[in-house]
Amino acid sequence: MMNAVMVVEDEQLIAKDIADTLTKLGYDVTGTVSTAEACVESAAQRRPDLVLMDIHLQGELDGIEAARLLRERFDIPVVFLSAYADEGTVARAKLSAPLGYLLKPFRKSELRSAVEVGLFRHQMERQLRERERWFSTTLRAIGDAVVAVDAGGRITFMNSAAEKLIGRSEAQAKGQPLGQVFRLLNEKTREPVPDPIQLALARQEVVRLPVDTALVSAERELPVEDRVAPIVDDRGERLGAVIVLRDITEERRARQQIAAADRLASLGAVAAGIAHEINNPLTYILGNVGFLGEELERVTELVRDLVPSHQRQDVNEALGRLGELIGEVDEGASRVSRIVADLGLFGRREQAARDGDAIAALDWALRVSHAAISRVAKIRRNLTPIPRVRGDEGRLGQVFLNMLLNAAHAMQDGDPAANELAVAAALEKQPDGSEQVRVTIRDTGSGMTPEVLDRIFDPFFTTKPVGTGTGLGLSVCHGVVEELGGSIRVESEPGRGTTFYIRLPLADATDLSVHVPAVQPSGARGRVLLVDDEPRVLTVLERMLAGAHDVVAVGGAREALEQLSRGLPFDVIVCDLLMPDMSGIDLYRVLEERAPQLARRMIFLSGGANTNVAGEFLREVPNQALEKPPALSDLLLAIDRELGGEPRVSYHPVPSGIVPRAPKSESN
Repeated sequence: MMNAVMVVEDEQLIAKDIADTLTKLGYDVTGTVSTAEACVESAAQRRPDLVLMDIHLQGELDGIEAARLLRERFDIPVVFLSAYADEGTVARAKLSAPLGYLLKPFRKSELRSAVEVGLFRHQMERQLRERERWFSTTLRAIGDAVVAVDAGGRITFMNSAAEKLIGRSEAQAKGQPLGQVFRLLNEKTREPVPDPIQLALARQEVVRLPVDTALVSAERELPVEDRVAPIVDDRGERLGAVIVLRDITEERRARQQIAAADRLASLGAVAAGIAHEINNPLTYILGNVGFLGEELERVTELVRDLVPSHQRQDVNEALGRLGELIGEVDEGASRVSRIVADLGLFGRREQAARDGDAIAALDWALRVSHAAISRVAKIRRNLTPIPRVRGDEGRLGQVFLNMLLNAAHAMQDGDPAANELAVAAALEKQPDGSEQVRVTIRDTGSGMTPEVLDRIFDPFFTTKPVGTGTGLGLSVCHGVVEELGGSIRVESEPGRGTTFYIRLPLADATDLSVHVPAVQPSGARGRVLLVDDEPRVLTVLERMLAGAHDVVAVGGAREALEQLSRGLPFDVIVCDLLMPDMSGIDLYRVLEERAPQLARRMIFLSGGANTNVAGEFLREVPNQALEKPPALSDLLLAIDRELGGEPRVSYHPVPSGIVPRAPKSESN
């Protein structure tokens, strides 16, 4: 059943765009309204699961007041949409207990994260409230662990819940000092908690247990909370006290799950942002390193005959050292480029329907986990060529990475020289004649008992120490693989390691090709308009293309339109996707209307920070797109595809003087 979302926004175009985006993401939009009054009235009839609420609305009530009414009357959660983040607005908004605050303009991924996290947190909060009501009821019915002591601190009563919590029967504990049956410690400092019974008796009031209190008995340690109440007679004489204890293990895990959801919601955006900030300077670093190598060869040729013979060896050695330094810089920059690509892969949250390269996903996971694995084991790879599988590489990579890190953890107490982590991938024929890709991850670690093996995919189940794992990793992996139509099977035995078998369906059973032969550019020379707002990137791209094409470089989309307004013909436009003032998307829209042939021959360069608008645009248009820093061969091949090996074609330019004001766009 789809979650129902109401959109409250007084700008009709924005409301329609949000509603369309939510529908594409699989949500049921119950409607769009423009006022707080209409929101409350509609919510009473349709009861949506979540409301996306603009703060500043027309009418007597604003979005904050409407959110308060929704909470009080219908318990409907709200995520605020606003272009304002001043202290006064935020302070007022917090009073209505929203589940999110999304600043305009926002990205599709941010909207999806806000809605998903909002729905999830509301569900968790509702569960927590229900659990608190349940605990309150059971406390009145003496369902929690209740222990009564006399004035001397000796146990006089324990209910069945207390027997279960402490691990001792009432008969065994009765008459014993409380401290001999169980102790209360601070989980972090490991120091004894100040005696709550003595505090309650001294103050003659209810005393709550301190935060981070743990109950330690003979065989267990559990986080607990609740309170101690003194027992006094009518004359105020102290008779003893009652301590009520509640195990908060599951509640704490639920809170950890909410916190993890919050972190994951923003992690992809952070990764993409970092990748984008690095990619622009990386483009001109790598490009200029290549040019330095070429210039060094020219200098070597020039000085060979000019330097006296007795100095040639010194000069050759100096030039050789320069070559080595250039090589080291190139290698280091290339490594940074691969790391940035890994960040971009992590940040992508594609739909499961996309197909992907399982080998590429495994390579990424092995690179990221190499430091953790190499400390505890040798790595053996057996990756045969396989077809593409269902599921994008980002999600597959996360599945493989989680399993590799689990394998490394299982081998941490063994001998690194003897331990081995084996990773294999192969095409496997099924009994019904169909084919699947099988990925095998085998470790020589501690293995698992049958009891643990039965529960490894259960949410929150973990064998790791408290604080080192949430027990969600393998559960999420199992869910992802099953969602893709695949399966996971596990074999394990204590002391003999563990093997995971991940089977994934093929993306297209009729197309099993696994290798695309390299294509060389035809050599056709064209006239290229190069557009980028970063001067150094523009310079290095111009140098890269100057030998193969006639290049005109401009520092923005408006300058590009001015060039076209002069009647200058171009075969291809290589354009940065996101720029301030006027983006590559805006330029495409103008050309689509006035020079459609040229618009179709635009090649977009992306720095990695693909927002919801940019991502939707690239999926919408047939144009080629390359990520920064582009390899020269890829860039030349992309231009060659647009030229088609044919002579340059002159296009009707944008009429002189028509340089439209671009709509406000996202900036990189």
